[in-house]
Amino acid sequence: MKSFKTLSEMYQSKEYDSFISDRLGNDLFINEPERAERINDYAENGCNGSMHSEVIGDWRDYLNTLKVYDPEYDDIEDIEKFDIAQSTYDFIEKEIDSCEDWHEKNGSLHQIIN
Repeated sequence: MKSFKTLSEMYQSKEYDSFISDRLGNDLFINEPERAERINDYAENGCNGSMHSEVIGDWRDYLNTLKVYDPEYDDIEDIEKFDIAQSTYDFIEKEIDSCEDWHEKNGSLHQIIN
């Protein structure tokens, strides 16, 4: 199982770092050329260049790549085959939803991160 239990721990993990490095690598110019160009332009000034909504989407996408252990349906003997527990998944998903709601209410969801 992964060691993280919170959103902050998740996006600071080595696994997420590897995921986001792949996502924002050369394939970004193929998959999301507008975002890739914006990130490239903002990086010249030491800024991020992604929108809050894009970063939140990255978090969701990573979370959804993980194999989730649900004690109601999965055997405890197989627990080492899973990445996170259902309770951890649910907690992090709520944190992501809360962050997205905050940005939506404050009008910053589609603002570019400097």
